[in-house]
Amino acid sequence: MTQYNVILFTDMNSSFWHAKPMGAYRLASELRKHGYTATVIDFFGEWLADPKLFNQLLDLLVSDQTLFIGFSSVFFTEHQVQAPDIRSYEDLKQYKKTAWPLYNDRMKLYFSLIRKKFPHVKLVHGGIHEGHVVGRQVTDYVDFVITGLADTTVIELADHLSKNTSLKYMPSTGKAKLLAHDVRASSFDFPNCVVDYAPEDHVMPGEVLPMETSRGCLFKCSFCDYPLIGRKKGDPDYHKTVDVIAHEFRRNFEQYQVNKYFFVDDTFNESTTKLQEILRARDISGVDIRFECYLRADLLARFPEQIPLLKELGIESTILGIESLYLPSAQAIGKSTHPEKVKEVMYRLKEDDSIRVFASFIVGLPEDNPDTLSTWTDWVLDSSCPADGFRFVPLHISGMSEICQNPEKFGYTVTPDHKYWSNKHWDLPQASKYAAKLMETAWATDRIKIAGFDYLGMQNFNFSADQMTNILNTPMNKLDYNLLYQKRKEQWQLYKTAVLHYETADKHK
Repeated sequence: MTQYNVILFTDMNSSFWHAKPMGAYRLASELRKHGYTATVIDFFGEWLADPKLFNQLLDLLVSDQTLFIGFSSVFFTEHQVQAPDIRSYEDLKQYKKTAWPLYNDRMKLYFSLIRKKFPHVKLVHGGIHEGHVVGRQVTDYVDFVITGLADTTVIELADHLSKNTSLKYMPSTGKAKLLAHDVRASSFDFPNCVVDYAPEDHVMPGEVLPMETSRGCLFKCSFCDYPLIGRKKGDPDYHKTVDVIAHEFRRNFEQYQVNKYFFVDDTFNESTTKLQEILRARDISGVDIRFECYLRADLLARFPEQIPLLKELGIESTILGIESLYLPSAQAIGKSTHPEKVKEVMYRLKEDDSIRVFASFIVGLPEDNPDTLSTWTDWVLDSSCPADGFRFVPLHISGMSEICQNPEKFGYTVTPDHKYWSNKHWDLPQASKYAAKLMETAWATDRIKIAGFDYLGMQNFNFSADQMTNILNTPMNKLDYNLLYQKRKEQWQLYKTAVLHYETADKHK
């Protein structure tokens, strides 16, 4: 058995599918690069649901060499104990609900058990958003909390625990020490970093993997609380080199037959030059990639040459953060492109119907009210709209977003716990009800199909081409969720078997 210095637990599932999240594997690669042994354990919710299994796993992984156990919080979800009975969009939303398990007492119990069983091991909780890691009672149960991009701070912490080096931290609201001094990882050499998946990461042949080609966003939408926003276009400190991207394409294909990716770049199409460089990396690698990504519709409208470039590169699905098709509301949050141009972009993406388009919208933005929303939501709900899937969600005001920092400027009154807002038009409960009504209407009219993250997850089930075509053409209210649940269970069983076999095998022979 390997004696790991660092163990990272992670998860990303939508209850009926699963895909690897990026963060923990990026940190494990960095730790290994600095001489530490590290492993990432995926499907955290599944391990946690079986106390005996979870303890068996800990016994296999933890040794006197273990410095800390980390919990990557962003996509943690509750374990689903039975096949779903999906009869409404609300049923689906609850089944897919993301929730850091600390919301239940079981996770607190596990923290206590780990601490009692392995008193020398520190517990660390982290995530990209401050809201995911601070203020959720977690600071009373772990030793350290890391917020933001952790490429540098995770090494600082490992060095501190193994070499007694100094550690820069701040007091948190609880007992934990808060590492939040480099949330942008500004001193990190991002252009030359890679995610080198190791055998203990258990990448399945042909699995869809996450990948970064750049970090941060040029824009600074007023509702966004990501740490790295408003950066300069083409900033070389936040773009991987062509050779590094080509290396990742080639290595992942040679070792794991992987050629499908979810590019997690905040704005994949920030410039035409960037797309051309990724195309060059693809050609250097010799790997015919397929991918999903986040795109800015306003940039596609301004630079229409990007759409054929994306198609040449191998785009299969995209997520468009449109937020609003009412111009005053869009302008109020930093999106000034006329809605008709945004619609035109969506139609252009769907010209050959080979690209899945998912659009996200927010209810409750400045200048929003039921009357303004009714001027464009009917178009989204109509089958003529080119979006395969979409979601309407109420505005939530939290974190370090501009609206949260200065709600009065945008016309909001917000309670101190950020759980309620109101403005001259309406409040959070009313906006939530409005968004839910839109989604139930879309559900009942067969309007929502697989797209976005759901499309990503479907790729990991190894469906045949005919099966996949049938699933993509089936409205989500008519999908066989029992079949999808069983496929995900099979995926989990394969992963669990691989982990336990690897950790019990004598790898030193």
